Amino acid sequence: MPKQTSIPSLESLDPGTLLTQAQAAHYLGKSTSWLEKDRQHGKHGISFHKIGHNVRYKVQDLLDFLNRSRRQFWRPDDEPYV
Repeated sequence: MPKQTSIPSLESLDPGTLLTQAQAAHYLGKSTSWLEKDRQHGKHGISFHKIGHNVRYKVQDLLDFLNRSRRQFWRPDDEPYV
């Protein structure tokens, strides 16, 4: 049986670390084509770096995107949950 290696959490990485498109997609739970479309249309505004022909995503930019996308359910304590 092959040995499984654990992948560090995004939060445990140095914020300045540059990730490949495939790594960024993995951490976001999205496909690489989703990231490509976002770069073309800028719908989600995830910052990226273009180094030659390579695209890289900074860990801090991915964390910022996740924080901007965060939603919470809220209801006042005095309202019954139906």
